[in-house]
Amino acid sequence: MLNIPKIVENFPKLRQSNEIHADAPGGTQVPESVINAISHYLIHQNANLGAAFRTSKESDQTLLNAGITVQALLNARSNSEIIFGNNMTSLTFHISRSIGNTLQAGDRILLSKLDHEANISPWQLMARDKKCEVDFVEIDAETCTFNKADLERKLSKKPKLFAFTACSNATGTLNDIPKLTKLGHDAGAIVYVDAVHYTPHKLIDVIQWDCDFLACSAYKFFGPHVGILYGKESLLNNLQPYKVRPAADSNPGKWMTGTQNHEGIAGTTAAIDYLASLSGANNSTSKRTQLEQAFNKIEEHEKTLSACFLEGIRKLDGIEIVGLKDLENINQRVATFALTSKKVPANIMAKELALTGIFAYSGNFYAKTLMETLGYEGKGGVLRIGFVHYNDLNQVEVILDELKRILSSE
Repeated sequence: MLNIPKIVENFPKLRQSNEIHADAPGGTQVPESVINAISHYLIHQNANLGAAFRTSKESDQTLLNAGITVQALLNARSNSEIIFGNNMTSLTFHISRSIGNTLQAGDRILLSKLDHEANISPWQLMARDKKCEVDFVEIDAETCTFNKADLERKLSKKPKLFAFTACSNATGTLNDIPKLTKLGHDAGAIVYVDAVHYTPHKLIDVIQWDCDFLACSAYKFFGPHVGILYGKESLLNNLQPYKVRPAADSNPGKWMTGTQNHEGIAGTTAAIDYLASLSGANNSTSKRTQLEQAFNKIEEHEKTLSACFLEGIRKLDGIEIVGLKDLENINQRVATFALTSKKVPANIMAKELALTGIFAYSGNFYAKTLMETLGYEGKGGVLRIGFVHYNDLNQVEVILDELKRILSSE
């Protein structure tokens, strides 16, 4: 099991205060090793790529090492399938233009109402420009899971692209990615997966999933603000990027527009190394194996937190979880919870929690389509409580006690 007090010592922000960070879905805290890697790059290696001098060569190596490390995190076949960018949103806009150039007027794309807008708007705008038709998979409002009958109907229309989330950033709902990918491929679609909210909680395997593209962001898994895009090499080879003429014509360089955030990419490597270190395995063990062992521990710990929170909310009057709320469904979600109350608006609950040093967001969290579908968008959205591996059971209990106090004071 994870040693949480020891883990907290890795995080300067966490060890210096008694504040409770239940805001991880909006961005996790950063371990000292990541901060040091960023500083080390800026102090000792700061240069652009491709020159003969030392710092440029070391910068080349920094980006190469990062690609290899992310390859291990995602289980990609090659580091040439790993693309870095500003963030997941920018990368999705970038690739959507190139995919759009392979489509014709009248072609269909299939999106999900469960998703963050970063996996909706880029495809909608591309569809508008290319005069494509857009469908959405409907969701079951009670569980916030895909409506299977509607999914089957929409796939029967043979979309050229199927984009969906691995895990809802608002409700914590997990999707069955291998199954959805197969269904998308059987319908003839390119499959694009948003794994931003999935990555800090569970280990990705793009080979097993067989998705064509996958995007995530390092700042959601204890790293800096860097976006990551995986693409099957055959697709990356065949698609044409929007790029300047002197830029590389081979992968992954042809997709990485302009000068990258080199220090952030160095920090991304350090963030993955930190996760691997949670395995406790010897450094001679492969990075992928270390990550597998580490995420086994992370999943078990977060499942314990989820069970405690689910049980505690059931005992509170005047508040409920949006989406999966039963313990028997605990394997279908991560430790992210959307809460709503008829007694107290979400923004007031968030402000009251903040006054006690508990950090949590309210609103739609850019899952605007989902909140509109559920009827919460016009009501200020929901309160989101999110836990990751550096949270502990005592913090869960404190949050539950404060929610009880807030509800009873109204």
